[in-house]
Amino acid sequence: MSNTVTIKHSIFIARSPEEVYDFTQDFDKRPLWDRLVKNATVLETEPTRLVKMTAKDGSEMTIRYKLERRPEKTSLAILETNSQMMDGGGGSWQYEAQDGGTLWTQVNTVILKDAIWAKLMQPVATKYFKDKTIQAMEKVKEMMEE
Repeated sequence: MSNTVTIKHSIFIARSPEEVYDFTQDFDKRPLWDRLVKNATVLETEPTRLVKMTAKDGSEMTIRYKLERRPEKTSLAILETNSQMMDGGGGSWQYEAQDGGTLWTQVNTVILKDAIWAKLMQPVATKYFKDKTIQAMEKVKEMMEE
């Protein structure tokens, strides 16, 4: 039984890749559209961004960007977390110009704790993270297109 959850979702936003990239990469705005995030603080910008995020459930994670290629793509890795359910993960976001707007695609992987209960929860965790990803992306679309 796998202890990873991978979610891939795309959404079209009627704004340029630069606008979508800048909006979604602004950590001051992240809690406005991502219901999982309570706050996010950029700790370093060089050599790549290091960000500490606190979730609404009180868990924290530190992420390091591996790639920031505005306005095309980002990728990051979770360096540490105190989450009850996850050990780490990472992801990439792509911003593709399409039909006068942007096709924004997220591919995110969460590594669950190596415990039998976490493995048994894998189907529930998959649905949870997929639902939250879709909700967050739809919120960005709504906010940017209003």
